[in-house]
Amino acid sequence: MSNRIKELREDRGWSQEDLAHRAGTTNQQISNLENGKRRLTQDWMKRLADALECHPLDILDGGPGRLKPREKEMIDKFRGMSEDQQNKVLGVIDLVAPQNTIHIANENNEIVYEGPERRLGGGPDYAGPERRQTHPKEPQTTK
Repeated sequence: MSNRIKELREDRGWSQEDLAHRAGTTNQQISNLENGKRRLTQDWMKRLADALECHPLDILDGGPGRLKPREKEMIDKFRGMSEDQQNKVLGVIDLVAPQNTIHIANENNEIVYEGPERRLGGGPDYAGPERRQTHPKEPQTTK
C-alpha cells in the first residue's frame, strides 16, 4: 500500500530519526514503512499520525483525509476560533456558497426527493423548476 509518510515527514523538515523518536520506534522501522517493506497496520497509522500531528487517513496516498495546504490553513484557523466566531464564519460561507435544498413531489403531492438541487436537465431525476417545491408542508402541484 502506497503511503505519504516520507512526504509528511519531509514537509515538517524531519529526518527518519526525528519521526522515529516521536513515534517511539527506530529509523529502520520508519524506512521500512515509508518504502512499503513493512505493512502499514492501523496501529502504525495511529502512532505515525500522532507523531506527525495529522489524521491517520492523511498517511495513505490518495486517502480521503488528504487536504490541500489552503484547506488545512482554513481548518487550523477555524479550530482556533471561539464557537461564536465559528458560527459567524459558517454564516458567511452559507451566504457565499449556499446549499440549495429542494423538495420534489409526485402527482399525489408526496415528497419524493428532498436534498441538494441537481443540474442534470431532463429525465425522471431532473430537479428543475417545474418539479421544485419551496416547502414540504405546503406541496405545490407539478406542471
